[in-house]
Amino acid sequence: MSVKHVILVLLQKKPAGAYSLKQSIDELTGSAWPMNIGQVSQTITRLDRDGLVQSAGEVTTGGRVAELYAITEAGEEELSRWWRAPLVKSPRDRDDLVMRVLAAVHSDAVDVSDIIQTQRKQTLQALAEATRELRKGDSADVASYFILQRRIFDLDSESRWLDHIERIARAASIERKSDD
Repeated sequence: MSVKHVILVLLQKKPAGAYSLKQSIDELTGSAWPMNIGQVSQTITRLDRDGLVQSAGEVTTGGRVAELYAITEAGEEELSRWWRAPLVKSPRDRDDLVMRVLAAVHSDAVDVSDIIQTQRKQTLQALAEATRELRKGDSADVASYFILQRRIFDLDSESRWLDHIERIARAASIERKSDD
């Protein structure tokens, strides 16, 4: 999620200052993606520059004066476009596990099955840990629940991919060795 859009979402509810927005982001994400106050402040500055937020006065809390920001009509339109647009993962995202397996297939120094087995062991351990964490977790903490569910699905998918790719990698390794 972009910091820009999460700030706009929060400002739709009510005007807020940078520190309040940082706290709200931490709450929204269950602190899974801690936000740096500097990142929030820089994003607000860019949003203000681009006309997506505007100053909405000041508030004094604990003896400190903080500027409040509110979403503008242009910010509402930007947020509306963002809600309607699907998130698309780049097909070019580099995956370190894929790169490692490919390198193992082409290496004479390692057995690709050993590399896959080592990864499978780690993946299954992480899957078991995430499942235990989910079972003992607070079901009212929606952010943590969603994050853990996504992790479990990702790890399950990785495990199934490893099962699938092991057969292909083994065949590619055997074919490469027979060509030598």
